[in-house]
Amino acid sequence: MHIGVDARPLAHPRTGIGRYTTQLLKRLTQSSDHQWFLYGRQTTDDPWLEFDNVIRRTDTSMVSGLNLVHAQFRFRKWARDDQLDVFWSPRHHLPLLLRSIPCVLTIHDCVWRRRPETMQWDRLIAEQLLTPPSMHLADRIIAVSQATAADIAALYPDLQPRINVVHAANSLSQLEARTSDRPPYMLFVGTLEPRKNLQRCLEALAKLHSVEFELPNLVVVGDRGWKMEPLSRSVAALGLEQKVEYAGPADDGQLAALYAGCRFLLFPSLYEGFGLPITEALSFGKPVITSNISAMPEVAGNAALLVDPYSVDEIANAIRRLTTEVKLYETLALRARPQAARFSWDRAAEQTLDVIEQAGSSGNQG
Repeated sequence: MHIGVDARPLAHPRTGIGRYTTQLLKRLTQSSDHQWFLYGRQTTDDPWLEFDNVIRRTDTSMVSGLNLVHAQFRFRKWARDDQLDVFWSPRHHLPLLLRSIPCVLTIHDCVWRRRPETMQWDRLIAEQLLTPPSMHLADRIIAVSQATAADIAALYPDLQPRINVVHAANSLSQLEARTSDRPPYMLFVGTLEPRKNLQRCLEALAKLHSVEFELPNLVVVGDRGWKMEPLSRSVAALGLEQKVEYAGPADDGQLAALYAGCRFLLFPSLYEGFGLPITEALSFGKPVITSNISAMPEVAGNAALLVDPYSVDEIANAIRRLTTEVKLYETLALRARPQAARFSWDRAAEQTLDVIEQAGSSGNQG
């Protein structure tokens, strides 16, 4: 079978969709006899990209500003030249001109409908314009969680029969972890943007700090995002200069070390289609404080304290409990690795390949 893939996320390996695409394609290309055609502007130089059954099509003229438009035409030409049996996009959008080829589409979340105010305007417009027609064009839709599947079905009931749930998983290896000489700390992982809810986390810390609570430090990891005051200004305004450290972006090795050394993960996001940091923390045996909405309870299971992400008091109380209640902490820590083990890239690759083969076979039969 000739399988085409929108491989543009490979150019951004640190992002959630970049990790998702990389982890699955590594396994899909090794575990099948199919021919894989990776379409994009540029990719990394990982060894698996040199397999005999992997062919890369790149076009460096697809500059970022015209990427979405240019790809519509370029992908159609490549698909015809390569005589594709099926096309898979791991990134919400399909080339809408591929109407004669069966298509599979991965949807990671519906933030553009559920929380549009948390998105940058250019990304929001792209999602609003391209995601609905892409979902209706797709023969099969892969949702990365039951919560995302439910969102799609609620927004577009006619698409429910096409939805397949294939959970994402943890990308980090515990072998990469190094020791840390930091004092005890809790960890926040996420792009610094409103949806990640860092401001309420800081307010919760300030509430605890004001009553002379023995508070672990907070280490913040992630790229600088948008629509937020500089972190240093927020920290200073709350009097937390000695309690909060911004570690910036981290590669896999650095991130693994931070998970290995932390007390717990603080992740009360306002919306997540999956929530990869949850599984990452759990895989290191660390409890999690996360939100009681969207996909987060599904991913965290019984290894977390669930909070209302809009309540500073609930976030503060959860931090206090995990810091002072030893029995609670130990119970959640024991549950962490078994919960993380429920999510596997090997299993996700098998299920994804099954969906792709079903779509390709049904197209060939037609």
